[in-house]
Amino acid sequence: MSGARAVAVGWGVADASDRRWLAVAPPGVAPPPLTSLPPAGPLTTVVEGTTGPPDGAGTWRIVVDALDDQLEVLVAVAPADALDDDALAPAVAAIGTVLAVELRAAWLDEVVRRSTDVVVIRDAQLRIRWVSPQVTASLGWEPEDLVGLFGDHLGHPDELHAAAELLVEHAEGRGDFPPRRFRLAHREGGWRWFELGVSNLLDDPAVLGFVVVGRDVTAEVEATERLEAALTRLSHAAHHDPLTRLPNRVALTERLRAVVAGERGPGEAAVLFCDLDGFKEVNDDHGHEAGDRFLGVVGAHIRAAVRADDLVARYGGDEFVVVAVGLEGESEAVEVGERVLDAVRRSSASEWPDHTLSASIGVVMVDGHRSSDDLLRAADAAMYAAKFRGGDRVWLPQG
Repeated sequence: MSGARAVAVGWGVADASDRRWLAVAPPGVAPPPLTSLPPAGPLTTVVEGTTGPPDGAGTWRIVVDALDDQLEVLVAVAPADALDDDALAPAVAAIGTVLAVELRAAWLDEVVRRSTDVVVIRDAQLRIRWVSPQVTASLGWEPEDLVGLFGDHLGHPDELHAAAELLVEHAEGRGDFPPRRFRLAHREGGWRWFELGVSNLLDDPAVLGFVVVGRDVTAEVEATERLEAALTRLSHAAHHDPLTRLPNRVALTERLRAVVAGERGPGEAAVLFCDLDGFKEVNDDHGHEAGDRFLGVVGAHIRAAVRADDLVARYGGDEFVVVAVGLEGESEAVEVGERVLDAVRRSSASEWPDHTLSASIGVVMVDGHRSSDDLLRAADAAMYAAKFRGGDRVWLPQG
């Protein structure tokens, strides 16, 4: 170092033992090795708001405030002979650079430290280059467990294809992309929902990669799922009879209106109104609880007797309505009624051999000229016509 004139700039948190140094030399003078720089000892001069060096040899500093800590920028002169202003000019410029870099780094470190989001940086080949420490609290992984990997072992099997397509989309585009939700594997097992936002910063020399910011939305997703499940239960309860678990009058009205509007597919449609014959005697002899149980049995048998696309609803009391679709004509509608009638007979025989129950069934065809209410009234009138003729029959009015 004898005879050489060089300048070194060091920076770090005040009173820190691991101060970092940046060597800056005047033009034509090789910078000193880091090991030869003077240690951080007692400071001879404190300079605030000035750029010129103090008189004489030694170490001096500029003190600034950076967030919660005091940041100091040290300028060490080596060797201890006099330096002119031109020789110190690189040091003055370096001070500004070091300050800007250090303040920016401190700010970013503070943002990352206080954030609950997980930040991942992927390189141009999509390998993980850096992971923020929050990944440990969120997913149980240590950052070093993931660096150098693609991270596909974190994705849910059902979503790997969509995630791969998303990465390809990001690799081909630039800028920010709308966030998407994926399930990520926790190290201890199970899955956490994350909303992932990706920024393609391949063109940014400070990043040269993709920045992925993940927000844990598991609680939000689970709350939404619970709400949707509750709404589904409420909707089911609003559209189903609690006794027979068949669709109720509300569901029947909605379906019949759709059928009248033409939402029934090919073929014709019919409404069958069914009322049980002799059900009052069942209630009188066996009690209402047994009668309610029998209604559940009858409803299940009727449901099994019709086709998958037909609707079977409990209209009220011992009345059931079938909306049959895809029929070839009146004869097939009557056939559906005969199967319903047979289902009622079999239900009675299996439950109470000493009681012979049957049904009166009225049938009307959907013709597009009558409303759903008109069709129900017509089917109800046809049912009473069947009961007036002795019951245990299917009646389709003619003309």
